[in-house]
Amino acid sequence: KPFEGEKLAATTLDGNYPNNADSWMITPPIDLRDANLETASLRFYEWYNMQNSYDKGYVLITNDYGETWTESRPVITGIREEWKEALVNLDSYIGSKDPVFVAFRFTSNASTQAPDGI
Repeated sequence: KPFEGEKLAATTLDGNYPNNADSWMITPPIDLRDANLETASLRFYEWYNMQNSYDKGYVLITNDYGETWTESRPVITGIREEWKEALVNLDSYIGSKDPVFVAFRFTSNASTQAPDGI
């Protein structure tokens, strides 16, 4: 069930996620060229249920069209079966000549899935 509204993004909602998963969801381009911005962030709510230490969720940022990705926060793993607000700080990208993209990535190992994923 979504935090609010009727839609959400997830690896799976009705069973176990696959072994050896490598799933990406990437935002549309975020234009932060306006150097007059004082602060920039992306807010979302997260809920997850994955095999602790083996299966992982990442939030990554790029401003070179995906040539390089930077982890924006510690990797998530384990179980959080309640919605929690999360923020990605984009301040260091203010004034960037190229658009910023934020990726949500999920990886799983070769065995034992938890129901639901991320």
